[in-house]
Amino acid sequence: MSTPYEDIPPAPEGLVWHYTDGTGLLSILSRQVLWSTASGFLNDTSEVALGQRLLLERFQALADDDHELFRDIQQRLRQSTQTPRRSAEWFFILSASRSPDSLAMWRSYGGRGESYALGLDPPAHLKVLVADPGACTDLIISNHPWSPVRYDPAGQQELVSTVYEKFENELQRVMVMREHATPTMRQYLAALEETVEAASQALLLIKHPGFREEQETRHTTTLLSPLSPDRALAPVARFRHTAYGVTPYLELTGDSDDADASVTSRPAPLPIRAIAISPSPNGAIARSAVAALLTHHRMRDVPIISSRIPFRE
Repeated sequence: MSTPYEDIPPAPEGLVWHYTDGTGLLSILSRQVLWSTASGFLNDTSEVALGQRLLLERFQALADDDHELFRDIQQRLRQSTQTPRRSAEWFFILSASRSPDSLAMWRSYGGRGESYALGLDPPAHLKVLVADPGACTDLIISNHPWSPVRYDPAGQQELVSTVYEKFENELQRVMVMREHATPTMRQYLAALEETVEAASQALLLIKHPGFREEQETRHTTTLLSPLSPDRALAPVARFRHTAYGVTPYLELTGDSDDADASVTSRPAPLPIRAIAISPSPNGAIARSAVAALLTHHRMRDVPIISSRIPFRE
């Protein structure tokens, strides 16, 4: 006996799935951009703060061992959480799920209406879309590839430990720099490149276990600048209104010819390799409409996956 799912192709393996509603799907396909939202405006109000707390706790233990450099860094971290910032550190997060058919995610994005999940190719690079790349010269922008969120304490501590392993390897380079002059931020970051990368992952990939069912994975972008926070955002950020107020976000687009650049002024095709449709009463009609939409955008070869979760009114 046939089942309702016999004609539905399986989801391609190895993709990450960005969930969105119908309005989001139309915008993404027409403009070839995804929105990466400032971390302080996401649904978990402790974003970044949890990872920052774990890093501070480890720095405290090292600073207690009477290490001058660790005490200096610990003080800088603590001041960043307690006082207004004279320089800018912004973190942006683009979320996806490792599951192409998550009931929790369908409910979050679709409610009683249809929603969609875009299957993205993780190794493909994404870049920040800006009007003028030349206006970003005072900014240090780093795009970090898709990585799974850590919900359990063991996985979180592993991320934190990696920061200090990298730091120990690069510490001597920093000490030599400090003997001659006070390093600039760019010099610090160049000397501590692997440490900064690991710290960004620890800050942005640690999340409360209450969100575990989302199976989240993230593409993250860090923005560092000696400018004030508002001036740092001006060349790169866009804004929209959400439940959390006026919300900064970045537009990410596909990779362009300049593989080393973190920003581009030219939209490029996103690495969309499949589209999934939520549980729906419309069945084949919904698939046909999405197929026509993909053909309109010259993406006819992108497979369409229907949810195998039974629809409920």
